[in-house]
Amino acid sequence: MHFLLAPYYWGMIAHRSTGGLEPFYLKTLLGQWGGEICQRFAVHEANGVGTRTVGLLWFSYLCSTLGLGVIAVTEARRKAS
Repeated sequence: MHFLLAPYYWGMIAHRSTGGLEPFYLKTLLGQWGGEICQRFAVHEANGVGTRTVGLLWFSYLCSTLGLGVIAVTEARRKAS
């Protein structure tokens, strides 16, 4: 979900003159990774939430998501054997 919606909210997808949206490419994300993305996302957050806080929260979310994936695969392999 984040991968699909985040580029729109970060301002990385622009509208064409015909009204459609331009496609988002992964190389665009890799070229702007880091503080700029967190800064753009912090604009949409409540007052008092800074760039570092948004970065930390998003990093925590990604780690949790990956951790749950690892746990699921590990448990599936354990039950299969």
